[in-house]
Amino acid sequence: MNRNDIEQALRDYHWMPKEVDRIQSTLNEVDTSVTATYGVEASLPKPKGQTSDKVGNEVVRRDKQHRYLIKIKGKIRAVEQMIDHIKDDRDKAVLFCLLDGMSQTQISLHLGLSESKVSKIKNSLVEQIYAGLKGMKENTGMKESTGSTGMKEKCTQKKKVVC
Repeated sequence: MNRNDIEQALRDYHWMPKEVDRIQSTLNEVDTSVTATYGVEASLPKPKGQTSDKVGNEVVRRDKQHRYLIKIKGKIRAVEQMIDHIKDDRDKAVLFCLLDGMSQTQISLHLGLSESKVSKIKNSLVEQIYAGLKGMKENTGMKESTGSTGMKEKCTQKKKVVC
């Protein structure tokens, strides 16, 4: 995660757990409307431009939702892991307000700080979280690299892995 991703995750955190719950509940449901058509309906012409494989379409849809779920969970985990690394109480108060979805203006009114001070604290939080995530990555010996497929892969520094 870069600094912009961290800042966006702080802004979006308040809705992410709700979205995780919603996606998990939809993935646990079984859609029975994807079964094959029998009888006279099976012989009718199919509309052009649509795949008639309902089961395949459902698998693709669920796979996309699952990937999105993993992405959101990763952002939530990254933010939650870094909460304990913030030492200043005022910084933590601003962080919790941001995570609750409050704007910088609302935070400044709530805590009695100027908007510019809240902005500076937010930027400091982003830097602290970025440094913490970077330190965690270095301590575990992991680094992100972009392989020939264009997808991010995790490579260990100890093993010789071609990325």
